[in-house]
Amino acid sequence: MSFKVGQKIVCINGDFSMHPFISEHYKVLPVKDKTYTVRQVRPTGAEGGILLDEIKNPPIFFTLYQGKLEPAFNPKRFVPLDEFYGEEAEKAVEELLKEVDLVI
Repeated sequence: MSFKVGQKIVCINGDFSMHPFISEHYKVLPVKDKTYTVRQVRPTGAEGGILLDEIKNPPIFFTLYQGKLEPAFNPKRFVPLDEFYGEEAEKAVEELLKEVDLVI
């Protein structure tokens, strides 16, 4: 999925436990179900991903880039805000329909 600068997105995967090195490089991480604003979009790869207005981390050295950059987040951890609420609304309607069916 491609995002645009200024776009509102929601974190759908805030579990970084499988990446123990993350805490060495990232001081702040996105939280599941929280809304963020895209600050920058980089091509995918070792230094690629998205940066968020609400989260700023110190630059780290990237060997492939031969310089320091702020570490970015994988776009797969996010969905557009409108898509997130669309899915949440669908789930809520399904639950209400189940409740109505149980009452009848």
